[in-house]
Amino acid sequence: MKRLVALTLAALLHQPSAGVPSSPEATSASVLQAYEPLGAGGLPKRSRMGLLLELTTPALRNLLHRASRIEEESRCEGPPSIEGDLLWSLADGAQHAQVKLCRIQGASARCDIALRYTDTNRNHTEEWIDKINLRMINGVWLVDDVLTGAEWARKRALKQVLSASIQTNRSCAQ
Repeated sequence: MKRLVALTLAALLHQPSAGVPSSPEATSASVLQAYEPLGAGGLPKRSRMGLLLELTTPALRNLLHRASRIEEESRCEGPPSIEGDLLWSLADGAQHAQVKLCRIQGASARCDIALRYTDTNRNHTEEWIDKINLRMINGVWLVDDVLTGAEWARKRALKQVLSASIQTNRSCAQ
């Protein structure tokens, strides 16, 4: 995915200074940057998640840690329990992502993420909107969940996907 100059500038301009709460837009932009190098290869290894984990609520961070650890230790046969892109509607991921409208309601926010993927072999482009849910914790906006939103995709929440992965991999160990 090519990095957007606008996305980078938005993230830099919205970085919180000491004691000042971050914005949902800035956190979402930072998540896009942290997620970009991970690609659409399913659940990343814990050692590769770094900044992504720092931008999540304790509940989501715990699920990411547990799902990754259990998958790494899994004795399940066949493909991994999470295939394709972890966050976005399209299994191939996105080549372009941009934070759009964020709506704040108290200590919660939801940001629309405009995504695009072009299949050059078919000369076909898909565009869609997924959503990032955020919560303010100790004055900082953190990602609490990601919801798929493409009309052609199965609706799912990241927390549900991670919980299902944990259950699937645990059942192989028994």
